[in-house]
Amino acid sequence: MKLNKGDGQQLFSFMHPAPDKIPVYIDNPETDNDKLQNLQYDYYHGKKEALGFMYLTFRRIALKMIIAERNKKKFFMDKLTMQDKAEDAALLVIEQYTGNELVITKSFTAYLYLQVRKVLYSQTAGEKFERWCIERRINLFTLDDGARERVKAKFEKEIKK
Repeated sequence: MKLNKGDGQQLFSFMHPAPDKIPVYIDNPETDNDKLQNLQYDYYHGKKEALGFMYLTFRRIALKMIIAERNKKKFFMDKLTMQDKAEDAALLVIEQYTGNELVITKSFTAYLYLQVRKVLYSQTAGEKFERWCIERRINLFTLDDGARERVKAKFEKEIKK
């Protein structure tokens, strides 16, 4: 899988990390992208501890992105939740390295931003059900098992529409 910018420039891909396909090591890294590029280079050249440093860097940058998004969109999110979301976004990137042989060829922060958006705005089925119940003022804790099952069936019927 590859993702390109509008000008055809490849940003990242999932491929077998052949050493000649890994972006080169930068002697004097100045930006977070440069530092992450060097860590990626080290990781794919046998320094497995580089993955831990990548995680810490991704987590720090993700937290900044989440704070910026919160300030821009004017929504409330407490500090602990923001830290949890930053950790989730960083782990999503790291899982791609360990499971799918991700190679970022251009912008680490662009790829991380996609993961931040995912953890901020996507919901699990359980979260959707909980929100649906809250909107209808249904307290699942006060219902017996049969009533709970009927509520869940009604929810599933509505979301299929």
